[in-house]
Amino acid sequence: MTTHAASTPTATAADASDTRLWWASVIFLVAFAIHTADHLRRGADSITATLYVAGTISSAVSVAAITIVLTRHRLAPAVAVAVGFAQAIAFTSAHFLPRWSELSGSFPDQHVSWFSWFAAAAEVTGAAWLGICGLRVLRGEGLASILVLRPQRLRPATTPARNGRHVRQRTRGPP
Repeated sequence: MTTHAASTPTATAADASDTRLWWASVIFLVAFAIHTADHLRRGADSITATLYVAGTISSAVSVAAITIVLTRHRLAPAVAVAVGFAQAIAFTSAHFLPRWSELSGSFPDQHVSWFSWFAAAAEVTGAAWLGICGLRVLRGEGLASILVLRPQRLRPATTPARNGRHVRQRTRGPP
């Protein structure tokens, strides 16, 4: 029979930070899907070819980061910080600033709908929140924690045993 980790204040704070990071990646995933749907709605001709390529690369990086965080990989906090803040800056500069280069899809210059503003703001917010939650985990555990091999964080679950009593097991998955 396996038991849950000790309920020390440090373990509880680390679990809360991990849970917050997991949910931040879910929020970022939803915002990413909304923003992608908006791009599909507006059509490929609404952005430059250069921004289209950069957006495709950005999408691949976002999906990779979301996957790393959702699977609770040991590098998840560092990836969340790097990708979350970088994506928030990239989306902001691409959509909210006046046209400044081929990497601009400037909303003020294009006079887009309220839904486009909402979709982009949601993705910027989701990306920034992902970065903030990753930073909280790193600050709580220390940067060395991503360098040390450790078992994946597991959540407790109760399953019926053969004799009808419930046994606590550790399983992967959402908090």
